[in-house]
Amino acid sequence: MSQKSIGMLEMVLCSILWSTSGILIKLIDMNPLCITGFRSLFAAFTVLAYMLITKKKFVFNKTSFLTGLILSGSFFCVIGANKFTTAANAVVLQYTNPIFILIISVLFFKMKISRKDIITLVFVLLGIVLSFCEDMNGGGLFGNILGVFSGLFLALMFIFCGGSGGSEKITGILTGHIMSSVAGLSFLPFTENTLSGPTFFYLFLLGVFQIGLAYILFSLASGKCTPLACSIISVIEPLFNPVWVFLFTRELPGPIALAGFGIILASISVWSILGTKADG
Repeated sequence: MSQKSIGMLEMVLCSILWSTSGILIKLIDMNPLCITGFRSLFAAFTVLAYMLITKKKFVFNKTSFLTGLILSGSFFCVIGANKFTTAANAVVLQYTNPIFILIISVLFFKMKISRKDIITLVFVLLGIVLSFCEDMNGGGLFGNILGVFSGLFLALMFIFCGGSGGSEKITGILTGHIMSSVAGLSFLPFTENTLSGPTFFYLFLLGVFQIGLAYILFSLASGKCTPLACSIISVIEPLFNPVWVFLFTRELPGPIALAGFGIILASISVWSILGTKADG
């Protein structure tokens, strides 16, 4: 198996872990900012343990600080978008990030984008819109703006976390979790929250698996795949969200949404197969 194929598999696993956030957050009766803080606290310990086990050095410089700042901004924009607009709006706007990647890559990094990538991107975006159009409404303007910014932050994350430089990259991820934890938990005394055993268990799952282990996998995948490749594969996240909802609540999406999921799966599958053949 080629390094690119391994990276794509790591990104798939990462996206599946990311997708568990919605169902877990619904089980937690806390302020969203505090959820972000506790989640990143558990995630920070997870990433730190990984660094100690793999003997990754803590490399704090401008790049790792900027990476951490981008990640922290992404965490809060995603939570804020879900708070102030509909979940459907938030997800659709969040996954405009491949468009930002294309614009930034072409304008600032002079990267060439293949016709295959552009066609795949168009079909993936079409699938996202269909997946959520049954539940879409106007939402809140502020929440929609945060949704757009979450897409931008995710694009910057895919770009700045790409390439090699494992220690610098993982340091940036750890820094982002520390920033989010400090900022989020600072709201704890001023908000109403239910602190109980089950609550901390769900927060533990969110921190260790949904975002801690997920970002470790992302750091590995982003060293083997391009930012656009990671971005396209990450669309698996909203694809699996309704799967967890169905397993826990038996709620099924409508036929238009299912058609959208089918388009996304087919697009990513064809794109992955073509990419693997090109490497071989």
